[in-house]
Amino acid sequence: MKNKTRHIIFYLIFCVIILILSGCVQNEMSCTGIKTYQRCAHLCTKFEVKTCESSVRAKKMKQNQYQKQNNSNY
Repeated sequence: MKNKTRHIIFYLIFCVIILILSGCVQNEMSCTGIKTYQRCAHLCTKFEVKTCESSVRAKKMKQNQYQKQNNSNY
């Protein structure tokens, strides 16, 4: 049992490293020099970047709530 747990943990760590190296979870720099989401990287003022980031966070929260509702229905 311990051996299976070690293999699972190793596999998960390996997957996370691959995702980070491939750029799937990597932030980008906007033209103001702020690290931000890929969707917001094309914006050039701090106000625009912050507004875009808040809308991305709101969409993620809404998706998480929707998934929780769907999972609780089963």
